[in-house]
Amino acid sequence: MNFISALLSTLDMDMQKVIQLVYIVILVWMLTIYVPRREKEFTRERAEREDAFKEERQERDKAFLETINSYREALVSFQEKEDASHASIIQMVSNHDQKTREGHKQMVRILRAIADKLDTKLFED
Repeated sequence: MNFISALLSTLDMDMQKVIQLVYIVILVWMLTIYVPRREKEFTRERAEREDAFKEERQERDKAFLETINSYREALVSFQEKEDASHASIIQMVSNHDQKTREGHKQMVRILRAIADKLDTKLFED
């Protein structure tokens, strides 16, 4: 307390000027030390949040792409099965059509042979 009294008497200041000086010291301290420190902390925290957000977004994007790729693979597999199924159906229809034509030709030959044996005309010209 003696030091403060000596300081006040030496500087010949009244209490209002001391309060103003304390405010100025506090403001200078805030501007030179506290605010830059808080700004660095805020910048660091913001960078950490941004990094966490980017990482989370990359993980979500990766999961989304994996899902899309699995759907695409399933669709390609389904399309391949459909194509194989259509090819087998086309082959069956083609084979049936060929067998039917052969059957009709054979039936016409048999009918002509019967008609020749009976000496009749099978088809009118």
